[in-house]
Amino acid sequence: HIEALLKNDTHIGNEGKLRTPALIESLPLVVRLENFRLPLVVRLENFRLPLVVRLENFSLPLVVRLENFRLPLVVRLENFRLPLVVRLENFSLPLVVRLENFRLPLVVRLENFRLPLVVRLENFRLPLVVRLENFSLPLVVRLENFRLPLVVRLENFRLPLVVRLENFRLPLVVRLENLHSRTSSCSLLSEDESRFCSGSSFVVQTQTGSRSCLILPVLLVVVVPVAPYVRIHSETRDSGGRRLLVCSVYDFYPEDIQVGWLRDGQEVTEDVTSTERMANADWYYQIHSHLEYTPRLGEKISCVVHHASLKDPLITDWDPSLPESEKNKIIIGASGLTLGLVLSLAGFIYYKRKAQGHSLVPSS
Repeated sequence: HIEALLKNDTHIGNEGKLRTPALIESLPLVVRLENFRLPLVVRLENFRLPLVVRLENFSLPLVVRLENFRLPLVVRLENFRLPLVVRLENFSLPLVVRLENFRLPLVVRLENFRLPLVVRLENFRLPLVVRLENFSLPLVVRLENFRLPLVVRLENFRLPLVVRLENFRLPLVVRLENLHSRTSSCSLLSEDESRFCSGSSFVVQTQTGSRSCLILPVLLVVVVPVAPYVRIHSETRDSGGRRLLVCSVYDFYPEDIQVGWLRDGQEVTEDVTSTERMANADWYYQIHSHLEYTPRLGEKISCVVHHASLKDPLITDWDPSLPESEKNKIIIGASGLTLGLVLSLAGFIYYKRKAQGHSLVPSS
């Protein structure tokens, strides 16, 4: 009976909106939409019984808006080739969302759910943004096998949250805010929990100012910070023989970092300037610190970096044996000399062989 209703009375309007007769709005609905080649807008609302939506193999953007359902909803979205926007809101019973095998960015916004939600997101090839907010009961999020950065923002949860994050190949940003779950002093935690607390992304500040830590029921993978690498080079100043050292710190994550200088083991606070932290296109950061100084014989100057990825400060010593410009001149000169010797040797061998060939011919 439902199939007959769907076959005879359900149609797609000019705007790509799915329309259903009033007769079946209170009965289960099955919607299957596949193999579209141009943009599709689907709006499904005010259903009173279960809904199954299967959307697959779209070649251009899809916008799906699903709202005000009163019984469970199953959404399966797969094999999209261009961006997808999904907005799901105001559900009163459990929701299962399965999103897989997308090739371009996906934005998922899920809000104001009143009972458990299960979200499974897997095998994405470009960045994914997930925003989940204002849930009143447990949430399970499973995110796996991402190949590029992922941003997850989870806020205003009132009961336990389970997050499973695994097999990420580039940095992961997780922002967890205003979660009303178990907290306790880090000094009373186990060794593993204390190590978990040490990550700044997961340490919260209470209203009284004391340090506390949010303990999630499950967190299988926490992406560790990425350690920087450091390069130091010098530049000549025109005034009074002063020089400028530049400490360049590259490819670190997260962005919070401290860069300083040591001169013969003592911290330098004067004549030090620094650039702002600059984001690269690959989600890593870089920063450059400058020290203006007058050289002294036998001194030792070092650049010191403090970062969450480092157990101890990273100290890089400056080698003042030769200025960078002089090193470059020596390298260029040595390369030119080597090339000249090779060409001269080749010419000499060619001349000798040619002379020997002429001497073997008898004279008339």
